[in-house]
Amino acid sequence: MGINYGILILITFLLCLFMIFRKIIRLHEGRYFVVIILLFFMTESLLEKQMGVYFFGLLSLLMYNVTTETVENQ
Repeated sequence: MGINYGILILITFLLCLFMIFRKIIRLHEGRYFVVIILLFFMTESLLEKQMGVYFFGLLSLLMYNVTTETVENQ
């Protein structure tokens, strides 16, 4: 039962990363940010701790909001 939730959450997590990356493909700073975060996720167990989940949630919302406003203004 637990593995089913793990796969569902993994798909949701990857979908969130894909949506953010698709929005910021035109912005160089955003592209670098996503690459750095992905490298950090591969080397650290960031999402195993509560603060890591807060970190990812906050930064993904900020990146989504900033890129939406920036793309609309251009």
